Amino acid sequence: MNKYIVLSHSTFPFYEKLRIKSESFQIIDVDHSSNLYKDLKNVVESTNFESHILDLTVLATDTKRQIYHFISNLFQTNKKNLPQIFSDLSFCWGELLYEEFSNLQAAFALSFYSPTGTYEVAVKNQTDTDEVEKIFEVFGVKSCYVQTPGLGFTLPRVFGQIINEAYFSKQEHLATKEDIDTAMKFGVNYPLGPFEWSRKVSLRGVCLLLDELTQVTGDPRYRASKLLRKEALLNQS
Repeated sequence: MNKYIVLSHSTFPFYEKLRIKSESFQIIDVDHSSNLYKDLKNVVESTNFESHILDLTVLATDTKRQIYHFISNLFQTNKKNLPQIFSDLSFCWGELLYEEFSNLQAAFALSFYSPTGTYEVAVKNQTDTDEVEKIFEVFGVKSCYVQTPGLGFTLPRVFGQIINEAYFSKQEHLATKEDIDTAMKFGVNYPLGPFEWSRKVSLRGVCLLLDELTQVTGDPRYRASKLLRKEALLNQS
């Protein structure tokens, strides 16, 4: 496996496995970085982990765009080839980023919990699948290849909306969280109820995805519930 400069939150589901493989990953903890761009510059200029970037952040699409443009300019300024970027785009308009950045080689949805341990992946070239599999082996998960990351892949987009509807139901006092979970598990045979699932994913990420869908499509059905936003702010997850 190649060596990577890793952008990650400490809440990333597989963060501890990254730390164990410290010989392969130079981690920049975004949550505790007072200046991400300065940290990136220092790492690029002082380490040999310069050919690959692993972006595991839960950030808005525009923020990721700014970071990728900075990375491109940073490497060009230092007269280095553009690094290959492998990115978690669980909650982003991945297709937009995919088309804009030629060096964005692979995208996946590792930040949205999968009860089967299988996560969606899109690659630009088949030669990148081997590298993706090596990364996934570190995390102990399986891959499911799709043609495009779209806007939030499939699982995050579909189940993010289900979580949101569950929060609307709770907000409107239709049922308790426990009753909603029970109804969905026994009524439609979900492995987890929407609130059980929501405790395993980034609620901030779900809000980001819903806001992106609302903005891009103009469809109000993607509007995030107030209760979901409140819990996302309280949890800061």
